Amino acid sequence: MYLRTLLVSLLQVAALVMVGFFVARKGLITKDGFDQISGFLLKVVFPCAIIMSGNVEYKEEIWQNIKQVLVAGTAYFAVSLLLCWLLFKIPGIVSKDHRGQAVMAGSFSNAGFIGFPIVTAMYGTEGLLYAMIFNIVFNVFFYAASALFLQPAGTHLKFKEMVNPLTVTAVLALVLFLLPWRIPGEVGFVLNTIGDVMTPMTLILIGSWMVGVNWKRVFTNIQGYAVVFVRLIAVPMLTMLALKLLGIPYTMAMAVCVLTVALPVGSMTVMMSRQYGCDVAFANETMILSMILCIPTVFAVMQIANSVFV
Repeated sequence: MYLRTLLVSLLQVAALVMVGFFVARKGLITKDGFDQISGFLLKVVFPCAIIMSGNVEYKEEIWQNIKQVLVAGTAYFAVSLLLCWLLFKIPGIVSKDHRGQAVMAGSFSNAGFIGFPIVTAMYGTEGLLYAMIFNIVFNVFFYAASALFLQPAGTHLKFKEMVNPLTVTAVLALVLFLLPWRIPGEVGFVLNTIGDVMTPMTLILIGSWMVGVNWKRVFTNIQGYAVVFVRLIAVPMLTMLALKLLGIPYTMAMAVCVLTVALPVGSMTVMMSRQYGCDVAFANETMILSMILCIPTVFAVMQIANSVFV
């Protein structure tokens, strides 16, 4: 039942992404319209869904899981960034110009735009709570790593870049979970209703990004395949191996972490590549290739996890 739910969720993701592709290709929504949708998602829809993930009954077990996710997330990003940096320094895997982007793409998945909807479908509100805690660690490491691997020499990380609606509402949701007070039912209904549009809107938006892509380059770029192999297979498999060797119990919280790190290249890598003058086409084509290939790989990774840990 678990794996069937995952497969159905992945197929639904693919279907909604295709809807977004055709809507954008037919011009039913313009690029400016999709940019506005992106802003609405980041500033309104995601925050509503995240806040409501913290509006659950306090349980000591959940609190212990949250702390475990914080520790696991910190360890994951520290180790994966180091390993990806060492790997992509090897000559012939990726060009020197793309090395920083490859490190970012190998380490950072699409934890928000794709991760939140899939985790919510698989594990419900509690799962989303763990996903957004993981996302707090994600944001801290992502912006620090961007300063190291993507920004031109001589520039420095600005703390205000880490402060965005997702980070702020994630912290607020954690505080809400720890407090005895809960959001009143009427207000919660409104927030839940807004948050419920997260899945279709985000995936339709992602589909729009595929319009105008050079598909020949997507499928013939060997460097892209190397990065995607690391992102979709090597990193999640090493994560599972680490959990097994360390004897960490495979709770829902750890399952959410494994699922999150098995997802395709994060869209934030594309956005930051554009911001810092890197090769946006390479980042975008690698992200799209990973999205196309992620359905069988994510299903396989979670099936292996289900066999190894359960």
